[in-house]
Amino acid sequence: MFGKKRKIKRYLTEKTQELYSQFYYVLDDFINKQLKKKLRDIGLSRIEIHVDGTQDLSV
Repeated sequence: MFGKKRKIKRYLTEKTQELYSQFYYVLDDFINKQLKKKLRDIGLSRIEIHVDGTQDLSV
């Protein structure tokens, strides 16, 4: 009984982290594209944007 609960908990934890990671990268990509578009619209298209993906975004 306890072994099954541990396996389920581990599985759900891994899946949650995997989905959160995918969501973070999609959100990051969207924000970067929107920001670059806005900068280009106001004439600042030569600015390079670098995002540090190593930040801990734990809730």
